[in-house]
Amino acid sequence: MGLRWAHVDTDRGEVVIRSGRVALAGGGRRTVTEEPKSSASRLTVPVEEIQPGTVPLLRALKARQAADRLMLGVGYPDTGLVVVDALGRPMRPAGYSDCFALLCRDAGVRQVHLHAVRHTLALMGHRAGMAPADMAGTRCRPI
Repeated sequence: MGLRWAHVDTDRGEVVIRSGRVALAGGGRRTVTEEPKSSASRLTVPVEEIQPGTVPLLRALKARQAADRLMLGVGYPDTGLVVVDALGRPMRPAGYSDCFALLCRDAGVRQVHLHAVRHTLALMGHRAGMAPADMAGTRCRPI
């Protein structure tokens, strides 16, 4: 949620993780953008290598945002963020959790918190004998 276009390199197919956006207590309407919690979270991620087709999607998103900016004019805020709505406003971090809850409901599976999926995957990797660094993706490198 804190990814900025300045940290997206579509020529190299990489993004640099330097910040994140989280909701503050009190309903999730206010957010803060801050550095990752640990130096291990500051990564260069080869998104195109991990998921081929990511770069064309990022380029299309950037073009759509440019069209939205032209249509809205001076009312379009210049946040520099990748994840914004059609009016250029940063998306609520809880929006992804809300979407995940709908996907769980539509799939007919028990609804869990999105963050719990991360813990489940870590446990599955551990039980399979995978090291945490391998689970995190050795294709990513610290910045």
